[in-house]
Amino acid sequence: MNQLNKEDFYKLGIVSIVFLIIVGIVILNNFTSKDDENKVNNFEIVSDYNIFFFINNNINHFLSYTINRNAEATMNFLDLDFKENQNITLSSVFSVLPTYHEGDLYRADLTKVYPLNDNVEVYYTEGQIINEGYDETTIVSDFVSYLLYVDFHHMTASIDLLDSAFDEEKFKNESDKSKEILVNSYNKIEQISIIDYTRICSMYLSDFILKAYNSIHEGYSLVTNFDSLEDFRSYLDNHNLTSDIFSCNQNINEDGKRVYQIFDKNNNKYNFIEDRIFNYKVSLSN
Repeated sequence: MNQLNKEDFYKLGIVSIVFLIIVGIVILNNFTSKDDENKVNNFEIVSDYNIFFFINNNINHFLSYTINRNAEATMNFLDLDFKENQNITLSSVFSVLPTYHEGDLYRADLTKVYPLNDNVEVYYTEGQIINEGYDETTIVSDFVSYLLYVDFHHMTASIDLLDSAFDEEKFKNESDKSKEILVNSYNKIEQISIIDYTRICSMYLSDFILKAYNSIHEGYSLVTNFDSLEDFRSYLDNHNLTSDIFSCNQNINEDGKRVYQIFDKNNNKYNFIEDRIFNYKVSLSN
């Protein structure tokens, strides 16, 4: 039996090192691929204002069809699978869908995105139907949710109305990964203007005041500088909070969260700290 000499040991050592390097690269690539795959194959919370309100705007575009009782437009915006599953026809569409009225609008509290394929993304969104009247804003439906499909190749959209808890895993397993949304006269996506921080200030202030005066318990759940519900109630009774803004500014805190400092026309000061879009805490002072 031949014995290994010194040169053979060197050669074997070099081969072993090369082998370990190759194995390391394969393992690293495998972990990276799994991380990328998990990122691609999961619903992600939308943190970009322009995408968030782009989705909100297109849902309201659909709602305008239902409010105006335009059956043809409504049917052409509804997702094909949704229509087939619900057995919706042109003559039955308004007996199946919820009825909303002039001035009713959808306002999202949460939007998540999932890439269905290279061209189509699906957005799960939940929020409220509100009515912005002349004197006040009222809540029409406290919780509504939708799936909005957006085909960026055809620049089209379709919508699915949800009436139960949304199961992300079930959707991912059962959805049609080859889906596309062909163009018709009513389903072209609606673009929006760029969202700046002053618009966010206005939205957050209006949202907080609506919640505080419609449900003091909900308003109290959002504030950070009151020791009791009664302290908060007393503050509301003694300060005239208004959604009319005198000034606002935006910055980023040490935790990387967006912060909005607002003064209303009655000199009440609000400090909003955003966890995610339309999920915030606020402190009040004057």
